[in-house]
Amino acid sequence: MVTAELAVGALLVAAMALMLIWLAGLVVLQQQAHDGAVQIARQQARGDSAAVTRSRELLDRRCTAHIARESKEYAVTVRCRPEGVVAWLPSPEVTATARIQAEPGQS
Repeated sequence: MVTAELAVGALLVAAMALMLIWLAGLVVLQQQAHDGAVQIARQQARGDSAAVTRSRELLDRRCTAHIARESKEYAVTVRCRPEGVVAWLPSPEVTATARIQAEPGQS
């Protein structure tokens, strides 16, 4: 009886550890997307296209960045599609948006 309870308990602990690893991966990817969006928006507002290109290259390979000009500001949206730890876990899209006013003289 104790062996069966120990086996079930060990499976539950393993499942919880897997879910925590998955959740930590999502949190890290969200932070990377946010940092990337802020950095790209800041460089775009300065008009530094070379730095924007470098910042886009530094993004995770699972991420894409979209830059839009809205009136006097730039809006940068970074979307990341995480890869699941295992095939049956869902993989929600992680999105981060940064808005920053264009610096004077920038078109």
